[in-house]
Amino acid sequence: MLDPNRQSETSSPAASSSPDLGALVKWLRGLSAAEFEELSEAIANHDAERLARFDTRLKTYLDRSA
Repeated sequence: MLDPNRQSETSSPAASSSPDLGALVKWLRGLSAAEFEELSEAIANHDAERLARFDTRLKTYLDRSA
């Protein structure tokens, strides 16, 4: 049974080192349909090599938009 008083491991975005949600959404919306499909497949297949390329692209985008 789940404990309703247990705090989630990702309780708040501010508590983690994740990028700004708005910036992440903007980056995702900027992907082409083919890029989004590739990212979706990489996530589904746990493809570390393809995910690393997207991670690099996202970090570059965030650095430029900061």
